[in-house]
Amino acid sequence: VTLPPRKRLDIALGPGYKIGESSSAAAARPAGGFRADYSFVAALLAGPLNMLFRDRRAHAYTRQLMRTEARMSREAWARATDASDLVH
Repeated sequence: VTLPPRKRLDIALGPGYKIGESSSAAAARPAGGFRADYSFVAALLAGPLNMLFRDRRAHAYTRQLMRTEARMSREAWARATDASDLVH
């Protein structure tokens, strides 16, 4: 079965291409252009990002507690070391 050139090009290139006046392959070009759609990826990232943004106060409070605990631990160690030095 022999197909006309326009039909052959349509099958070879697919429906996303437009064919100009000439039926040669050089005249075929993308109809709408190729644009990547990253809305799905953005939707995936939006959830965790929003969660981090909402929890920023809790994270700041946790950071403050950890720093305070570390400072108090250092001070207690220094007092224990000083007391040990006084005994010996």
